[in-house]
Amino acid sequence: MKREKIMTEIGVTVVQLSEPKQQFNKKQPEDSLDITCNRRVNACCTIIIPEGFRVIEDFAFAELAFNPEGVKCIIEPVLIPATSNDPVCGKTFSGSISVNQVRLVGSIPFLADVFPVQGSGRLQNLASACCTGSISVDQFICVTTFTDPCPNIVQTLGAATIREIVQGPCGETFVTLDIVIEFPECVIPESITLNIEQPVCLDQPAFVFGEVLDENGNALPNILVDLTIQPLSGCILPRVETDFVGRFFTTFTPDSISTTTITATVSRTDISTSITFDPIICPEATAD
Repeated sequence: MKREKIMTEIGVTVVQLSEPKQQFNKKQPEDSLDITCNRRVNACCTIIIPEGFRVIEDFAFAELAFNPEGVKCIIEPVLIPATSNDPVCGKTFSGSISVNQVRLVGSIPFLADVFPVQGSGRLQNLASACCTGSISVDQFICVTTFTDPCPNIVQTLGAATIREIVQGPCGETFVTLDIVIEFPECVIPESITLNIEQPVCLDQPAFVFGEVLDENGNALPNILVDLTIQPLSGCILPRVETDFVGRFFTTFTPDSISTTTITATVSRTDISTSITFDPIICPEATAD
């Protein structure tokens, strides 16, 4: 069809929305907060097609264009009750911990259409009929102890489907579309990897690299990582940041051949990993 060719040429792809789920940091008790987390918003839109035109129902489908840039992410710190057990003395201590509620607020304007629509003539092109609207957003999407969990809103997905096509009393046709918008998951680091280029040579920079991952194993961009060395025998940057694909890079230059441990920690969390190695004295490279 002409529509499919145009969509292919401009690079439009069909998105598959994930199954809806609530997202709480698994270290935090969900029932200690009186909120519901939901990454989806729903709306509907009705298109009125005038008398003399019809939707070709056997081939009909809906399309959606939307703009999520008006949605802002707000981090709301709150205190929740917490308990800690002392394994030595067998006592239980009560207190509170601070967590961040992540709220999205704003609106999403959209344009939805149904295709194909045809007039009464036999030799004519097909067309679309559309509706417009705006979806209000004010909802929590996650709760976490991470300090900067706001997702990248431009990665929001959306889809429109045809709910029903009904003939009106005056020859018009009513087409009702269901619209679903799904926001990306919060940025919540779950683990970190760390590697170093071998061999590690005395007084020569070695390539250090790793990734920060979420619970699904996806690398997370723009996450700060703190780096420490033990013993303090060498030079390394104390803090780096993951790039747009979730990787961080730096170098370590040892000034001793003693056993060395580098530890990488997601900044302001207890998520860390370490590598231990023995620098060696390497022969100096010579020109051919």
